Amino acid sequence: MKDTSEENRNNSSTIAESAIDHEIKNELRPLFDSLGSKNGKVTMQQVLERLQEAGIQGDDVRLEKSLGKYLRKDGHKEPQELTFEEFTKLLADNSAGLIKKAILKKLSVPDFREFSKDVERFYKNTKGIKKGEAGSKDEEKLYAVSVCTIDGQKLQLGDHQETFALQSVCKAINYAIALHEQEEEEVHRHVGREPSGRGYNGLVLNQDGLPHNPMINAGAIVICSLIKPDLTVAKRLKHVMDIWSRICGNTPVGLNREMAETEVTKSERNMALSYYMKEQGAFPENTDIYKTMELYNKCCSIEVNIDQLAIAAATLANGGICPTTGDKVFNSDNVKDCLSLMLSCGMYDYSGEFAFLVGLPAKSGVSGAMMVVVPGLMGIAIYSPPLDELGSPVRGVAFCKELVKEYSFHKYDHVVDPAHKKKDPRLPRLQSRLEGMINLCWAASQGDLLEVQNLLAQGISAEAENFDKRTPLHLAAAEGHLDVVEYLLKKGIDPNPKDRWKRTPLADALHGNHTRVAALLRKQGGEE
Repeated sequence: MKDTSEENRNNSSTIAESAIDHEIKNELRPLFDSLGSKNGKVTMQQVLERLQEAGIQGDDVRLEKSLGKYLRKDGHKEPQELTFEEFTKLLADNSAGLIKKAILKKLSVPDFREFSKDVERFYKNTKGIKKGEAGSKDEEKLYAVSVCTIDGQKLQLGDHQETFALQSVCKAINYAIALHEQEEEEVHRHVGREPSGRGYNGLVLNQDGLPHNPMINAGAIVICSLIKPDLTVAKRLKHVMDIWSRICGNTPVGLNREMAETEVTKSERNMALSYYMKEQGAFPENTDIYKTMELYNKCCSIEVNIDQLAIAAATLANGGICPTTGDKVFNSDNVKDCLSLMLSCGMYDYSGEFAFLVGLPAKSGVSGAMMVVVPGLMGIAIYSPPLDELGSPVRGVAFCKELVKEYSFHKYDHVVDPAHKKKDPRLPRLQSRLEGMINLCWAASQGDLLEVQNLLAQGISAEAENFDKRTPLHLAAAEGHLDVVEYLLKKGIDPNPKDRWKRTPLADALHGNHTRVAALLRKQGGEE
C-alpha cells in the first residue's frame, strides 16, 4: 500500500513555498513598477541610479554577489534589461535586502539626496574660512568631508583621497580596543574618566595618581600599555592596524614610518609623563614604558583617508558593527563608554565648548583629522589641517556648528519641544511635512497660538489641509479660538476655504455659536 503521508507533506510544503513566492512577488511588483518599467522590463542603469541616489555606491562590497557582474568592466556582456522574474531573483540574491531598502527609501536616511545637498552647502559655506595654522601652504588648502550612515550610505566631498596620520584620533579607537580586550573595570583601574581641565599633554594626574582620561596623552599612553602587552611592539601594532582595517570596512590602512620615527625624537614630554605615571603606579605591573611609548607613537602615525575614517565613525555610530561588512568589531557597551568620553573629553581643551554647542561625540587630531559620531545614525569625518590655538580643525568645528544648527543632532535636541525648527533626516521628507501639517491642525483646534506660530515659522503652510480638507482656520473657528483665527487671517490666507462637505470657517463658527469669531470672519470677507 502506498504511503501518502510523505507525499502529503511534500505537497503542503510546495503549496506553502508557492504562497510565500506569490506574496513576495506581489510585494516586489510595485517596486519594479516604481523604477519606470517599460515593455515589462527595467534597465540595470535604472537600478544603479536609484542606488546611487540613495547613497549606495557602486564599490559597496555588499553589492558584489547580486550586482558584481553588472558593475565590473565586462558588465556589458550581461543583459542590461531585466524582466520582472529576473528582477525578483536579483533582489532574492541580495540577502541583506540592501537594494530593496534603497529603492524604497527605507535606509537610515530615506531622502539621502536632500540631506546631501545640505551637507554640500555646509561644506561650501565653511570652505572659504582662512583662519588657523597648517604645517605648510599646500596643507592650508586641503579640506574634505565624508559621511557614512549605519546603512552604508556615503557622501564624499573635497580632497577625500588624501591620506593623513591619525594622530590623537587613534586614542578613541585604542580605548575601545582596550575595553574590548580588558573589560571596563580593569581599564579604569589605570585611567580615569574625567576631563582634566588642563592641556592635552599636561604633566598632571588625578587625585588617585592616574591620568584623567584616555583622550589626553597621559591616558592614551597608559591605554597602549593594556593592548596585547605580552606581544612584541610589531605584533601589537599589527593588531591595532588590523582592527582599524576592520572598522574601515576591511580596507588597508597605512603607516607613516617617517612620522613614527620623528615622533620618538620629539617625545621628551611624553617620556616625562610616562616616568611620572610609573612612579605613581598608574601602569600595569611590569610595563615596559619604552615599548609602550614606541607603540603609542606608531599608533599616532597610522594613516587613513577621510572616507575610511567616516566608516570607522559609522562603526561607532552602529554600536561597534561595521556598516559595510557587518563585522562586529566592538560590543555596544565598549562603544557606549568610548562615545561618552569622546563627548566629554575628545576635543582637547575645547571639549566642553564643543559638547555645549554641537553636542556630539568627537575626536580631533593635530593632523587636521576629526571624527564625529551621530549615535544610531552616521559617522562624519573631516580633514582640514589649519588648526586653532587649541589644536582643533577650524573648518571642521565650523562645519559641525552649521550641521547641528539645521539638523536635530545635538544630544539634547529632543529634550526640548520635538516640533522645533530643526530637520530630522531619519524621517522621509513627505512624512515630516505631513506630521507638520497634522500638528498645525491640532494646535489650531486646541487654541495653542504659540505652537501655531512656531509651526508656521518652520515653513508649514497656514492653508494646510487635513484628510477632510479642513484647514487650521476651519478648526480654530469651529472651536471659537478668536486669537488663532485673528492670527491666521493676518497671515493673508483665504477666509473662505471649503472642506469636503463644502463648509467654510464662518459656517463652522456660526454652527458653534462663536459670535465674535463669526463677526471677525465676516469683516474679512468670510462667507457662509
